[in-house]
Amino acid sequence: MFLVTGATGGLGRRIVRLLREQDLPVRAFVQLTSRYGELEQRGAEIFIGDLLQERDIQKACQSVQYVISTHGSNASSQGGSQVLDYRANVDLIDAAKAAGVQHFTFVSVLGSDRGYEDAPVFKAKWAVERYLQTHSLDYTILRPSGFASNLLPLAEQLRKRESTYWLVILNRGVQLSAQTI
Repeated sequence: MFLVTGATGGLGRRIVRLLREQDLPVRAFVQLTSRYGELEQRGAEIFIGDLLQERDIQKACQSVQYVISTHGSNASSQGGSQVLDYRANVDLIDAAKAAGVQHFTFVSVLGSDRGYEDAPVFKAKWAVERYLQTHSLDYTILRPSGFASNLLPLAEQLRKRESTYWLVILNRGVQLSAQTI
């Protein structure tokens, strides 16, 4: 059984879909208020819980062999990156170890190890990476460079303003393209 946190997010949803397409058992950790119907239709076991509640995390890890942590904080997250990106992942690692999970996959962020003191998400992800490395748990740490979907709230804010903004893209071949957004 795979446990996927952040299962209703862009990455988590895709991971659940790919695992289910291979007919692998998946437990999708979701919030009560999230849209999880598609995951249920694909045959994922839905676990409704709160990543801020250690008890929910412990229950979700029962009878699980693999954990894939894809959850993360955003502007509306209660407690911000310290609570969701750090504390929830530390609790998830502890619960996974206690439940005998075979492998833990953590989705971090590229550059988390560069010491960005003014970037709380980077600091939290780096601290989780270090914490995971100190446990006797097989693990994989992925550091994607980012997801374009994370820029959508910024694009929406810019769209609502009356000013004109330019998006400039530099390509290797010294081509320059600009576009009004």
